Amino acid sequence: MMASLSKDGEIVSRYERNLGCVPIRGSSSRGGMAAQRGMLRFMKEGGLVAANVADGPRGPRYVAKAGMISLAQLTGVPLAPAMWSAHPCWVMKKSWDLSIIPKPFAKCIVIYGKELKVPRRLTPEQVEEYRLELEQELNRLKDEADRLTGHADPVV
Repeated sequence: MMASLSKDGEIVSRYERNLGCVPIRGSSSRGGMAAQRGMLRFMKEGGLVAANVADGPRGPRYVAKAGMISLAQLTGVPLAPAMWSAHPCWVMKKSWDLSIIPKPFAKCIVIYGKELKVPRRLTPEQVEEYRLELEQELNRLKDEADRLTGHADPVV
């Protein structure tokens, strides 16, 4: 799983390790190429799943970046969009993405969307089409997960 090189990313990477994941540090704003090479190396060495937050590290919120499209192109592994929600939860109102933390005994759900197979060779326009398709699917999943848990996205 990718985690940024920031102090917050260090907390995330420790959490990932505790879950049995392999943290790969970097983001689109810092260390992105090294992180992508790390993800590629992990997948080529037999890693079954690579994960990233599609709108990170600075947003805007709910706008997917092209990094996962690029990774899917390079590996030939399809993308499996996933989203989660919880209610009740705390909302991190000072974070750019308004991250949520489930409260004890919260109803939590993870849902998966349709697999997105990305061809190896794409024009820049086609990369944008796939990026937009991924973004739309993730936002559809977010709305569905929020509906199923009863979470209301805070108005900013």
